[in-house]
Amino acid sequence: MPKNQISSKLTEISLNKNIPLIGTLELTYQCPLKCVHCYLPQTRGRLPVFAKKELSTDDWKKILRQLRKAGCLYIVFTGGEPLLRKDLAQLCEYAAKLNFSVKIFSTGFDLTEDLLKKLKDCSIASFEMSFYGKKNAHNRVTGNKNSFDRTLEAAKRIAASGIAVKLKSPLMRENFRDIKYIMDVCKKYGFNYSFDPIIAPANDGDKSNIKYRITKTQMGKLFKIPELNLSQECKAADIKEEAQDFFCGAGKNVFGINPYGEVYPCLQIPISLGNLKKRTFDEIWKKSLWLKKWRNLKIKDLKECVNCEYLSSCNRCPGLSLVEDGNLMGHSGIACDIAKMHHNHFPPRRWKMVAL
Repeated sequence: MPKNQISSKLTEISLNKNIPLIGTLELTYQCPLKCVHCYLPQTRGRLPVFAKKELSTDDWKKILRQLRKAGCLYIVFTGGEPLLRKDLAQLCEYAAKLNFSVKIFSTGFDLTEDLLKKLKDCSIASFEMSFYGKKNAHNRVTGNKNSFDRTLEAAKRIAASGIAVKLKSPLMRENFRDIKYIMDVCKKYGFNYSFDPIIAPANDGDKSNIKYRITKTQMGKLFKIPELNLSQECKAADIKEEAQDFFCGAGKNVFGINPYGEVYPCLQIPISLGNLKKRTFDEIWKKSLWLKKWRNLKIKDLKECVNCEYLSSCNRCPGLSLVEDGNLMGHSGIACDIAKMHHNHFPPRRWKMVAL
């Protein structure tokens, strides 16, 4: 069976059985950058980075054991900047011993040769690094005049070590013109790439970053860039609606954990389900009343969306609906715009599952 089919099947099984397959773990809110679009209020100075004491190395190891027992297979270490945790290599080594597949989301700052060697020995699946285009655009977005050089140099060193690198580019008015440049950089150095046209409001409700979103005209142009292969990505994600009536994997097969031990359905839905300093992951995952209710919701419960002609083309995110429009079950303005454009560019299709 091809890898993408195995991935889709694993996703389907984990959704049906509520297996916490994928966990995104925020190790710290410390970050050397102040990106204009960041959804974390800590990096923008609106909340203290150390509002509470971060989980210790032993805390995280205990959590990793619990996650493995619960059926988790894929771990993402993120932040803030996870490289600022002095125990990152130790945590990666421990995760590898538990047979997790580990990814790291990073700026590449503070990546020493010694740390890189240790991470390579841990068989890291990939490094994913935010990259915003040409030097001037990148540095303006991050608020750091040295960030372009440091991130790109780190990416090249990581790739040279044998670890896969993906440059992830949130698209904004500031860097939309640099899409081809970003793809050319990735082709030159052997990186993978991805683009995200949605800038999400911050977790504290601040929406000032929405002004950086690309325009509708620019959004429409994305569907005309053949290298992005949007139609094939959507076909690969299709699944029969009658076989799986769901609208989000949050709290079903994915979850997030913040630096203080709070468990979330996903990092885009900042609703605490419980704290791992007080309860085990298994208790939270299986006994949360919020999750029990959430898992019973179906597409038909999306009262504002269920009869929409663009539903089959929609990648609506309930977390985005919550932070932008205040309603998990409501419509999402940006998702509506994208669904209409997708509908106009590609034939209608059935509801889809996003593969790993």
